[in-house]
Amino acid sequence: MSQPSQRKQGTCARCRKTTTIPARYLCTSCYKAVTADGSRDDWPRYKRAAADVVADVERLRSQGVPWAPIAERLGYASPKTVANTYRQAKRRMAGVS
Repeated sequence: MSQPSQRKQGTCARCRKTTTIPARYLCTSCYKAVTADGSRDDWPRYKRAAADVVADVERLRSQGVPWAPIAERLGYASPKTVANTYRQAKRRMAGVS
């Protein structure tokens, strides 16, 4: 039995279809189309600044909030995703690649 997708669900900014939105507020079909036609950079990312991720996660963790509710509150697909993003953001802020 397959697990349901944990990716963000929403309305595609280009075709207005309600479906999985993997990147840039676009569905997979539209993302592939704008990548192919060279207009991908015209579509905004929904990436958070490293400092914002670190501040939000540290504030919630200091309040004793577990990773799963943090992921949900901050709009991440899973606790693992938010934890990895947090660790990467900490390294980026420390200047470690």
